[in-house]
Amino acid sequence: EALPQKEHLGMRMYRSVENTPSRLHLTLYRSDQTVSLSDAVPMLENMGLRVLDEQPYQVRFAEGALVYVNDFSVEYIKNTVFEIEEIREIFQEALQRIWNGDSENDPFNQLVLEAKMNWREVGVLRAYTKYFRQIGFVFTEQYVAATLVNNRTIAQLLLAYFIQRFDPEDSSIWAERIQKGEQLKNKIDAALEQVATLDEDRTLRRYLILMAATFRTNYFQINEQGSFKSYLSFKLNPALIPD
Repeated sequence: EALPQKEHLGMRMYRSVENTPSRLHLTLYRSDQTVSLSDAVPMLENMGLRVLDEQPYQVRFAEGALVYVNDFSVEYIKNTVFEIEEIREIFQEALQRIWNGDSENDPFNQLVLEAKMNWREVGVLRAYTKYFRQIGFVFTEQYVAATLVNNRTIAQLLLAYFIQRFDPEDSSIWAERIQKGEQLKNKIDAALEQVATLDEDRTLRRYLILMAATFRTNYFQINEQGSFKSYLSFKLNPALIPD
């Protein structure tokens, strides 16, 4: 009943009492047209979910409106255990944004469940990867995304470092802000010592270098309609970037 008043795709994520911690249900609601499996499955797989089953239904209202319901049984591909209440809102918003075309449909979206990042936070790490191409970094975006997922704690620290540098709500004086940034960098450096492979270490360090070389961003800016801008901008100083 509420679907016509919302975006064109409604959803509800939940866990049945008989399900294992990794098994989830995702119900999608769409007016007048069913959700195609060829559209939905790649999005869910890029978010780290394996589709196990799908049950379609139709609901026809007395006034003639028709709503299609697709109930997916899914399983998270890793052994990560999370509470559904902690990730439901950010997962549903991310899937909605991907469906609408506001966010890219790629493996970076697994960070939503793995690292509890919202779709805009994932977008920060994705955007820096686009710059990797410009400086001749050899690894593919798929490899970079997998590296972040495999090292979620470092991914979270990198995001925290980015936010700490530019958050306009931080009222600290500049010296205190610099000190906080150095403390986060030290945490990241310590965590990098535990990274399993040299290539993953190189990839994660490249993120830290680029973030330290960033002088400005529009990440926190609001447009005239009171919404975040539909694109991300970074101003970098190439002199601070090796190679």
